[in-house]
Amino acid sequence: MGRKITILGMGGTAVERRIDIAAHCEGSEIWSLNNAYMVFPSLREQHAFARMYELHRWDYLRAWKPGIMPDGREIDHWRELDLLACDVWTMETLPIVARQHRLPAAEIAAHFGATRGVWYNLGSPSLMLAHAIYEHDTGQTVDEIRSWGIDTEDESHRQQRSSWAWWTSKADDRGIKLTGSALAYHDEYENDEGLRGFRAHVRTLLAQEQPQEK
Repeated sequence: MGRKITILGMGGTAVERRIDIAAHCEGSEIWSLNNAYMVFPSLREQHAFARMYELHRWDYLRAWKPGIMPDGREIDHWRELDLLACDVWTMETLPIVARQHRLPAAEIAAHFGATRGVWYNLGSPSLMLAHAIYEHDTGQTVDEIRSWGIDTEDESHRQQRSSWAWWTSKADDRGIKLTGSALAYHDEYENDEGLRGFRAHVRTLLAQEQPQEK
C-alpha cells in the first residue's frame, strides 16, 4: 500500500470546502503552501498539515505581507510556519522555522530530464507535484495524489496551468491515481470552434468499443 497525498491550494475548489476540508483530505498526507494556514484554520489548529512549501525567493519574501490577524496584527509568517510543527520545504533558508528542509530542486530536475532540455515547471504546485512523483520514483511509493484549490483560473496563476497539466501526465504515466480537482482542467472550454464537441465524440467512440457484458 502506497501513500496518498493531497496537494491543497487556495483556489475556489478548496475554499468552497474549507468548512469540512479535513473530510476531503481524509486518509492522506496534506501538503499545502505559502500562507494556507490562514485559509484553513481548522487544519492549523489540528496540526493536520504534513508539509508546507514556501518556495519563494528570500528577497521576495522579505517584502511580502502575508496578511492580517483577526485582532489586526500583521502575521509573522515565519512564526506561523514554525507553529504548524510540520516539515517546511524551502528553496532558501528561512528564519526560525525549526523543521525546514531544502527542496532537492537540482536532483528533481535532473531526474526528470533537465540535462536533455525537457524540464518544465511554472509555479509552486507543479514543484510540489514533481517532488511527490520524484519520491515515488525513488522508493516512497505513491498510490494517489488528490488536489483541491490548484485551479489556475485567476490572472496571476493562469500561466501555471500548462505546467500543472504536464506534471499530472507524468503522474498518470506511473499509474498514480489523480483525484479531487487535480484534472479539472480536462473540462476546460474549447475555444477553437471547429473542434468543439471533439472530446465528447471521442468518449462516445471509446464507449462503443467497450466489450458488451453477456
